[in-house]
Amino acid sequence: MDNKLVPEGSIEFHGAYFSPNATYLIAVEHDLKEKVDTLYVKFGPVSAQNDQLVREANDRVKKMVDSGQLAGGTLLKINGPASLPLAVTISHGVLHLYEAIAVYDPKISPPYVISVTHGLRYKVGDRIE
Repeated sequence: MDNKLVPEGSIEFHGAYFSPNATYLIAVEHDLKEKVDTLYVKFGPVSAQNDQLVREANDRVKKMVDSGQLAGGTLLKINGPASLPLAVTISHGVLHLYEAIAVYDPKISPPYVISVTHGLRYKVGDRIE
């Protein structure tokens, strides 16, 4: 990315750039061969309550869907910390785009748990890499 296009003071997170005033960061990486997207999430540098966090996360997910960054596919993996209200908001924004949604759990191996599925390839509770 041309550094002239990156606003001064921006925060880089998995190839996406955010305002230093961001409360929650959401970025996506695509594995085109496997048709798997990984949504990386984390709390931003500015702390906020869940009412503000869910509004910011909802806006970000909507922009990612509208721009085609989250276009859907076989599987979406979600990795990173989120409060329960944030997890529900993010999930609602992407559920209809993917055959299955897996959420990262660092306490188990393989570390992703299928949490939602619309197809036959995965079952709720399956563990995947």
